[in-house]
Amino acid sequence: NMNERRLVFGGIVAFVLIISLSQIWSAFLYKGTGFNSAGNVPGVFRSADLESRVIALEIALNESARREASFKQELRHVKGILDKYETTPKELALGSPLPSSGAFKRVGGDVGHPRARSQVPKAQDLPGEPSVQHLTLPKAHQGLPREPSVQHLTLPKAHQELPRHTDTLPVIQGKQHAEDLQTDRERALEVCVIDDADGKKICVAPDIQFRSGWMVHMHPQEGTKGWRFHHLIEQGISQHPFITTTKNIMEADVVLWMPTSTPNPPQTMKNGSRFIVLDEGDGQGQVTKAMPNYVAYFKRSWVDKRDGNYKGPPRRRPAEKYWPMVYSSSDKYHQGHFEALDDRTREVVCSLRCFDRQPTRCRVLNWVKQAVTDLELKNSVTGEVNHGGRKEINKGYFQAMREARIVVTCNPSHWEGDFRFWEAMMSGALIFVDEMWVPQPYAIRHKEHVILYDTKDQDAFREKLKYYLSHPEEAREIARRGYLHALRYHRAVSRLDYFLRSVHEQELLAEGKESPYSETALAIKSDPSRALMVRPKPYNWARRRLL
Repeated sequence: NMNERRLVFGGIVAFVLIISLSQIWSAFLYKGTGFNSAGNVPGVFRSADLESRVIALEIALNESARREASFKQELRHVKGILDKYETTPKELALGSPLPSSGAFKRVGGDVGHPRARSQVPKAQDLPGEPSVQHLTLPKAHQGLPREPSVQHLTLPKAHQELPRHTDTLPVIQGKQHAEDLQTDRERALEVCVIDDADGKKICVAPDIQFRSGWMVHMHPQEGTKGWRFHHLIEQGISQHPFITTTKNIMEADVVLWMPTSTPNPPQTMKNGSRFIVLDEGDGQGQVTKAMPNYVAYFKRSWVDKRDGNYKGPPRRRPAEKYWPMVYSSSDKYHQGHFEALDDRTREVVCSLRCFDRQPTRCRVLNWVKQAVTDLELKNSVTGEVNHGGRKEINKGYFQAMREARIVVTCNPSHWEGDFRFWEAMMSGALIFVDEMWVPQPYAIRHKEHVILYDTKDQDAFREKLKYYLSHPEEAREIARRGYLHALRYHRAVSRLDYFLRSVHEQELLAEGKESPYSETALAIKSDPSRALMVRPKPYNWARRRLL
């Protein structure tokens, strides 16, 4: 009948309404949770996966707690280092790596710069045998005491202020990631030294900061002059891992011109190419043929000298493009061994040549000869070792230095900078050298890497010679630090890097950007701490234009 039909129809309508309201309420209840009413994350999980999801979340929470504890431990360790060495928080923000207590760490900064990649690896992740130490030297050459449990350390940026120690050397960080191409490229340039006294191997990677991938053209050599400097630049270009070379000057981003080996400058180059002059000429004179559009003029003989005495600062203009340059050590000078004292059978070697135009060298050579006689040194060499040419790595000359405990050398009388000094640094002997007023990147330091002497004070020279001959272990330790410092900061590839990063820094600053580089030409050229002086700084050490 009609009433029954109405009841059935009403029941159906009520059922539909109940179902609809239930769905609406369910959607409202689970809105924003990522789950639906069936307990699923749409398109990702079924309800059967919820238990696994809960377990995964619990594991993640436990891992977060563990990492938080690890980071707290690392924070306490870093604060302890800050208190111990007085490093400022600003330096940490720049990405300077610090000795690690073992926890994983990465600090901020430009990840393209070596200081920013500061993950400290575990010892078992490092390549090489257990006895191999990976060493580097700090910028200002002070040692850092090592914790017994930590074998792979890096130094804070403000290492100039760290306490100095002579008994240990800081350790370079090991390989960070197998897939880290930049690290692999740098580590491929490592050179290793076996200390014959204890048989340990020390591996040192060169300092490389420039990573902008410029294409470099070296203007071809003409004639026979400047072979050794040309060899150094060629070696640096061939080894630098972050540049490419081209023989086509019209596609080069950088054109290098060395006036001594190539008298005529290039006549054309592409628009925007960076023209860099590398002038190794004697004296302060400038090369008048240099094209006016060079972006940098690096000068070897930086100061005015007369008979070993400083007379004045550089006179070149424009000062903002005129920067100091020193030679470097060739990898061909390095022979892989740091001889034990018993193998260094010669007390002193001084291979200076005496002639009229070099009165300072004549004077120093005579000092050495007199000291050899007075101190009754039976097995020393004074005067020219042999007559090898300039276009060869003379084996007899290097062998004599590697047999010496002390090598005495001296800069030219009327200008500054010679190959002798950097050749001697690779001998492993303790180097006696006169003052050098040219600023150096990562400068060599008196009593840390070499012994400086005054070319006008024979008595002081003789006393220093006598002291270090009677203290062979102390002399050997200074020589060892000097050798490793030269391998780290003064190889040909590092010197090329100095040229490139100095130019790149100028471009960045002109654009209002921050420079990621350290020890650039701009930073060192007016800094007397980057020169090698034993006497007080001359009143006219730097022109006002250079400050």
